[in-house]
Amino acid sequence: LIVKENADGKSFTLINLVNSEKYIAGVIESEAGENTSPEFLKVQAVIARTFIFSHLDRHEKQGFSVCATVHCQVYHARSRFNDQIQMAALATEGLVLVDKSGKILTVAYHSNCGGQTVCASEVWTKKLSYLQSVSDSFCSRSGHALWEKTIDRSEWNKYLWRKIKCPVEAGLPDSLYTFSQSSRKNSFVFEGNELALKDIRSDWKLNSTFFSIEPLNNQIIFKGRGYGHGVGLCQEGAMQMAAEGIKMEEILSFYFIGSILKRR
Repeated sequence: LIVKENADGKSFTLINLVNSEKYIAGVIESEAGENTSPEFLKVQAVIARTFIFSHLDRHEKQGFSVCATVHCQVYHARSRFNDQIQMAALATEGLVLVDKSGKILTVAYHSNCGGQTVCASEVWTKKLSYLQSVSDSFCSRSGHALWEKTIDRSEWNKYLWRKIKCPVEAGLPDSLYTFSQSSRKNSFVFEGNELALKDIRSDWKLNSTFFSIEPLNNQIIFKGRGYGHGVGLCQEGAMQMAAEGIKMEEILSFYFIGSILKRR
């Protein structure tokens, strides 16, 4: 453990030096919770390892490789509660995902995609051939598959005025208060005005951008699917795939199109 004094002279940064495979096991336990499916744990191990080796310089200016939060990967401590996690890390030791040129992929994962993942370009504006939108029925019955949030119509009116100067007054069409997505969209559109769904999600602290909007009296109801940004691996979908006997290699290739497993 290294204690580094910060530039302000009033605080410190604790830097934990961890063996890469022990770090990966700790990430699996922190990110995957209590899941005990050996095949899913191997999937998560490969994803965690691929992430760390493609982001070793992410916090270089601060003097360390990666942080222990969702900005990188959640890492609470070493794996302590599930022996199968250590076994999964060892079973996949050194394995990462690469593209056809051998370059390590920029992977991403989230809790639940709601039935369809999102292209990387729709979230990060960077197009990556292996991070395309895929239909995923495996997560449809999982814990984060469906959600709702209700807000006052007056608050929605104020929000639309603030964001796109929409003159939200009595008598305007229901299209201001009605929105649907049978498949994922990028924007909420009204009379030529566009509002990015990722901004709506952030501003209203919604679980995902995969939602519909319905009016009910003086309220607006967001009815959503999924949890997280939706790019890359859907964890609850992958868990279900593993539970149905689908192997690690097939699960990874399903979410990361054209990816190749390679030992570092």
